[in-house]
Amino acid sequence: MLASPWICIASLVIAAPALVRAQAVTASLEGRVVSTQGEALEHAVVTVSGPFLQGTREDTTDARGHFLLLWLPAGTYTVRLRAVGFSPVALRDVRIDLGATGSLGDVALTPQTVELPEIQVSGAKPLLDPTTAAAATVLDSSAFLALPTERNFRALTALVPEANASHYGDGVNVAGATGDENGYFADGINITDPYVGDGSVNLPYNFVREVEVTTGGYEAEYGRAQGGVVNAITNSGGNEFHGQILGFFTGNGLQATPRWGVGQSQVATFSQYDVGGSLGGPIERDRLWFYAAYNPTFQSSGASFPGITTQRDVSTSHLFAAKLSGRLGTGTEFTLTLLGDPSRRDFVGAGAVGLPATVTDPQVVLGRLSQGGTAVALQARHQLGAGVFLTWSLTRLDRRDDNTPLGGPVSDPATLARVDDAVGNTASGNYGESQVIRMARTAGQASLTVSAGSHLIRLGAEYEANTLAFDLLYSVVTRTLDSAGLPAYYWNVTTQHARGHISIPTVYVEDAWELSPRLRLNFGLRGEAQFLSGDTGIARWIAPELAPRLGLVFEPGELGVQKVYASVGRFYEQMPMFTTMGWVGLWSQKYGTYRQNPLVDTSGGIVAGAAQAGEVPGRNLRGQYYDEATAGYERRLGSAYRVGLRGTVRVLRYVLEDGATDLTSPLTVGNPGFGAMAYLPSAKRDYTALELTLDRSRGPLTFLASYVLSRNWGNYTGLFASDDGLHGANTGPQFDYPDETVNASGLLPNDRTHVLKFVGSYRLPVGLTVGTSALVASGTPLSEYGTGPAGYDWTFVVPRGTAGRTPTTWDMDLRFAYDVPVAPGARVRPRVLLDVFNIGNQRRPVTYDQVRYTTPDQSVADPNYGAVTQYQTPMSVRLGMTVDF
Repeated sequence: MLASPWICIASLVIAAPALVRAQAVTASLEGRVVSTQGEALEHAVVTVSGPFLQGTREDTTDARGHFLLLWLPAGTYTVRLRAVGFSPVALRDVRIDLGATGSLGDVALTPQTVELPEIQVSGAKPLLDPTTAAAATVLDSSAFLALPTERNFRALTALVPEANASHYGDGVNVAGATGDENGYFADGINITDPYVGDGSVNLPYNFVREVEVTTGGYEAEYGRAQGGVVNAITNSGGNEFHGQILGFFTGNGLQATPRWGVGQSQVATFSQYDVGGSLGGPIERDRLWFYAAYNPTFQSSGASFPGITTQRDVSTSHLFAAKLSGRLGTGTEFTLTLLGDPSRRDFVGAGAVGLPATVTDPQVVLGRLSQGGTAVALQARHQLGAGVFLTWSLTRLDRRDDNTPLGGPVSDPATLARVDDAVGNTASGNYGESQVIRMARTAGQASLTVSAGSHLIRLGAEYEANTLAFDLLYSVVTRTLDSAGLPAYYWNVTTQHARGHISIPTVYVEDAWELSPRLRLNFGLRGEAQFLSGDTGIARWIAPELAPRLGLVFEPGELGVQKVYASVGRFYEQMPMFTTMGWVGLWSQKYGTYRQNPLVDTSGGIVAGAAQAGEVPGRNLRGQYYDEATAGYERRLGSAYRVGLRGTVRVLRYVLEDGATDLTSPLTVGNPGFGAMAYLPSAKRDYTALELTLDRSRGPLTFLASYVLSRNWGNYTGLFASDDGLHGANTGPQFDYPDETVNASGLLPNDRTHVLKFVGSYRLPVGLTVGTSALVASGTPLSEYGTGPAGYDWTFVVPRGTAGRTPTTWDMDLRFAYDVPVAPGARVRPRVLLDVFNIGNQRRPVTYDQVRYTTPDQSVADPNYGAVTQYQTPMSVRLGMTVDF
């Protein structure tokens, strides 16, 4: 647990270690130029050049011999150092990673008695970042293009320590948080799904040059995430024309026989392929570059459920990216980026949550998904004077997310209704859900950075406005038997309508203070507020949200070889737009009980529930946040290896949720355990972890190996309600009624005690590269659920997480990439790809039906309790080819 005194102290000084990390679109390089006797050399000139940099960048050392080059594109550089009276030195193959500050340490120049040629030195060694206590893993395209992963860049997140793919439907879980709590950025654009935060704009990894995944210790520029922050930089043009043509294919003929869980769509046949191309180059050398890429994807399958014939499931996505990179004079750079991923899918699957074992009417599982949109950003960086820099950006994201019956939206509850027969374990009727969503995010930010001796100070301001237009109709009838064995029908009808708006103004201040060449103190403060409004005329205000952060980095021994670091900080959640539906939207929920099928005859029914225009807010609402403390050690081993040890403690302090004392009371908004919601226990999620890593980032063999020992305990899973499988944001079911909090404390569904990973590749001299991604992971805790008072929610029959665990699983994927021989000097470079997923065809269970009882009085047992609902995917093969030119 984090003690409260440090919070008071840290409210005066806050942490933001690496100031270059704002928006994480660039990197930095620093070091000291000294004589062979160790004396600092003032006025030495440092010049960098590289393929991703327009022209060259130059800096002059100060009285300490120190230099700092900000806002360099991540990549490999040649660094030249020269001083009057000394032989010049050139360091080649110096790699600096996205969002990081690479340190050359002390570079010694030899006194020059006669004129000598430039001394050439290889800089190909892992560089430590002495400016930050953040936990970040960077994967550049040379690394991840050799790995077997899914085509979307978000799949790379699961490769890093403290990040694990979830089997509950919420993407990748980072450091105990659910998949709805990550933040995704591309080229400085916040591309996180504004609705529930469960994803982002889809970018194939061929569009991406580098990805940074930060799992803890985020700087003050970052907020709005309770999990990890994933930053991607797309490809750009250059002084030479370059491009790529690509194609990938897989299908059921390249897959082993799958195992199907209860309620899963059973895919009999499928094919999936995508093609595309990209082109980049100069419009004017060293002044204006362009890049454009297009990658349509197609998928078709025949899927079925027990009880119906095979149905057709088809989807098409249009993925594209475009970028202009320009340089105006010597002090101004700009980037204009456009990204898009509109898609449509006519699919076979459950609309409303869950499905019985057998489906008797195809309409139950025939839906249409229309998703995706566009994102655009204009960014600029200006050098206003010696050591004074200004950055600003304007961004816009537009998205849609419709989930309707195949024929389109339905407005009549009886027509839409799905009928679940808990006695016969069957489903009939219609799709059960009709949802239409439009959302947008408009944002602007500006920051001023001042380099003043041993201080690097940044002042920043941001403003973000999110909008939502949402319409939902949910209609499900459940047939069961009451305690007397007589038929009973329960009809749940939920309607929601919201036109919502959330505004988030933010300011922050940071100071990275170099107390000595070995010791850095980083402190800063982030302040933000959240304002919600809707078409009901109701407004909500959550402010102020002050996030102090403090970091300390010490380099013992030779500079650039090892570092010891620690950080403490507070991190607030940004509410997804889903929250506005309950808080400021119009909604109603009716739960009727009948002796006969209400779709035929509604007479004699008993109807509970009510309609609300927004939810009553508690007084003195506090934003949702956690406190984090980290400490670690990192060391370079030789010229190629790096080892790290890191400990993390995260304690969730306050949660924002809605709830009611009983079914007859209106839902209110508050902090569970406090104020108007003091009748509920406080929300808890305590995550502790110990992480050990070893990586090699140079040469024919590159890899990242990690082991994480962790524990995740509490009564709140996060913005994704893993128990129910619902994207609930801050209006989820976890604290709706007191019944749901009984026995709710324990090991959370994404707790994995041990996770061992290895990702890497080896390049053979014959043109063949072999890449692998492998892991061994402990199983996750199981619970025993009952049905809550509203019929759709769940309670805990026994204490959470005490009903066993899923089996330990292992997985291994392989990629074989062969560079087809071409004539010497040829620009065309074909590469053939073979990906093999899930070597060994394990297909072990990963999720089970944990619902023990289907009625609130626990009189009716769920016939599927304990049945496997999902297995590991079977072994499969994907074929691909790229042609670079």
